[in-house]
Parts: sequence; C-alpha cells; structure tokens
Amino acid sequence: MSQADWKYMFKAVQDNDADILNYYIQQGIDLNFQHPEYFTSALIESIRLGHHRITQILLENGASPDICEVESDKTARQIAEELNNKDAIRLINFYSGTNASPQEPHFNSNKSLNQNMKAVICTKYGPPEVLEIREVAKPEPKDNEVLVRIVATAVNSGDVRVRGLAVEGWMKWMMRLIIGFSGPRKSILGTVYSGIVERAGSKVSSFKTGDKVFGMTGFSFGTYAEYITVKERGNIAFMPKNASYEEAASLIFGGQTAIHFLEKAGIKERKTPKVLIIGATGSVGTAATQIALYYGADVTAVCSTQGKEIVENAGISQIILYDKEDFTKQENRFDIIFDAVGKTSSKQCKPLLNKGGIYKTVGGTEVASESREQLEFLKELYEKGLLKAVIDKIYPMNQIVEAHRYVDTGRKKGNVVLKISD
Repeated sequence: MSQADWKYMFKAVQDNDADILNYYIQQGIDLNFQHPEYFTSALIESIRLGHHRITQILLENGASPDICEVESDKTARQIAEELNNKDAIRLINFYSGTNASPQEPHFNSNKSLNQNMKAVICTKYGPPEVLEIREVAKPEPKDNEVLVRIVATAVNSGDVRVRGLAVEGWMKWMMRLIIGFSGPRKSILGTVYSGIVERAGSKVSSFKTGDKVFGMTGFSFGTYAEYITVKERGNIAFMPKNASYEEAASLIFGGQTAIHFLEKAGIKERKTPKVLIIGATGSVGTAATQIALYYGADVTAVCSTQGKEIVENAGISQIILYDKEDFTKQENRFDIIFDAVGKTSSKQCKPLLNKGGIYKTVGGTEVASESREQLEFLKELYEKGLLKAVIDKIYPMNQIVEAHRYVDTGRKKGNVVLKISD
C-alpha cells in the first residue's frame, strides 16, 4: 500500500477510529512502517494518546513493541513504561508472551506507585483539550542533578504555540523537525518553574534539600509536572527572598526574553535611549518596560485601553493606545523598538527609528537565550523592588485546559500561573 494509505491509517489511530484501522489492516498495511513525516509508529502513537483499544488491535495484528522509534530511539515498551501506561504495558507483555495473564500489568521491580507523579501530557498537536493529566514515572536525579518539587509554573505564549503548532509556512515544518512531527516529542510541556529542592545528587554542592529555587528548561520542557530534575549548572537559581512561588514563576519567561532582546539591541551601551515597546502588557512586555526603565531608558509603551493601568503602574507615562491611534503615525523617533508580541515587521517600524536605531521582535527566527546570569539579575531586581510580578490569573493544575483556553484568547495581561502543589 502507498504512503498516503499509511497516513490515513495513522490518522485513524490518532482519531481512535477502530473501524478505519481494521479496514487498512485487512488491506495488508505494514503496521511497523514509520512515515518520514512522522518518524514514529502507529503503535507508539496509540500508546502516547492512551487509545488502549487501538493498541490492542495493533498488537493483535503484528505491530512490534520492540522496534525503536526513529525520533526517540525508544521502543513502544520503553515509552509505555516512561508514561506509566499500565494498560499498554499489560497488553505488550501479554501479546509478547511475557505475561500469562492479560489482566495484570508488568512493572519494573525498581518502580512502585509512590514513585509516580502527576503530569500534564500533550497527547498531540491541537486545541487545549489535547492536554491530559496522567500518572508518569517520577524522575530520579543523577549525581550532578537536583530533584525539584514544582510548586508553580506558568502558561505563556510559547506553551500554547507549541501545543497548537501555531506557526505559519515553513516554520511549521521546522517546528515539527525540532519538537516532533505528530506531537511534541517531549510530551510534558512547560518551560518555567519555582519550587523546592527535594533531593540533591552526590556531586551537587550549590543546592541542598529544602532550597527554594526557580528556573527555565527551554526546549527541554517538563515543568507541567509535580517533579523535575535539573542539572546543577543548568538554568536554575535561588528564588528571590521576597517572592512567593507564584511570583517567582511569573518572572522567568518574560524576564529572560526581555533581557535577551533588549541587551541584543544594545540597551546597556546606550545613554538614556529612547525605547518603544510594542505589546507592553504581556508577559514579555511587562518585564521589558521595567527592565528598560532600570537601564535609564525613556520608554514609550504601546498597549490597549484595557491595559493602560498596568503600564501606568510600571511607571510609564508615555503611552500609545493602539485601539485609539496608529502608533506608526507618531512623530517621535526611537533608538530601540522592541515588539514584545511579534505583531509588527521591520519594514513597518523602520521609519520610527533614529539613525543607528535597532528593531527587535519576538516574532522572528531569533530565539532568546537563557542563562543563570539572567535569573540572578531578575532575582536582584525583584529583591530591590525594581521589578514587579504581573499576574493575571492563577489556575490549579487540574484546570490546565482552562488555562490554555484563556491564554489562547490573547487577552491575558502579564502572566498566567499554574499552581502545581502547595
């Protein structure tokens, strides 16, 4: 059968459609084929999605649990164990002949129920409803790692963009290549965290049990979970002493992104630069306005009427309300223009730049760098009262779908925090 037929069969697996799957099985389709657009097998996809009847049909008809997935180099058995998918483990062992009873799942003898944790799994790309809370294996720290019990994380624009594969044109293919074709390769999303060190590896000297820490994982994701392991030399630092866990988590994404782009624009080297910040009320924008003020900038903010109070509270008096006037028609010129929401273009903003001025946007191909130095800087600013946490809403972990729905609306002001534990 053709690759097109295989794609239709794969879609049936994703849609939990046993009738269509059985049709293609009757036509003799190769269940172990891995299409070059997906780099995974139908069996592994069904396990990730928790479609147990589909998993059973595939195993009954010759799908192998021991073939490695191209993307992760892991077998279906290994992925099922990582996800603690008990039904899939039971089925794999039964159809592999390693478990005489199909009723009892097989478990690694080193893993027990109290070594599991709750995590939000992104089952595939799509709307907020693709997010599901499941029990998965609790990570074990290596000698150079700390195990952090996460108290709070955040739902930011990057998270919803990854979940929904919300990019255009060639960027969609690039994102699939980097993150995963049919769904995120690392299915536990979330990039920021605040929490408590529960255990430190034998070679860790900077942190100890009980330390309050915060940090960012970037493309490693993994913070929509009760626990995470982080390298001692990774993007992790002590929390600001005067911050709550929710406040600490809200500082990171916007703060580190703003630091990267403003420093790339040369804000540290310029004396009293005139700075225009577009989208000044989002996670990145609220951080950028405050950090620009710290550097002595003359800041003008672009926001909606609804967000005016937030900008004023940050100490900005020069405000352009985009729902009342076109900011591109103003006569002022700027040394730095930073689009914190990615809605403008260089061509559109170039006439507003002074000679030697620089335009930066989060909407291009430039990816913000992340470092411990940035975290330490945010910690210092917060402890000195020079940076405020701007939190729109706080959701408990079991309302992750609602949190993503809200961020999807584009109406959030500042940050949306996800409370993982107390």
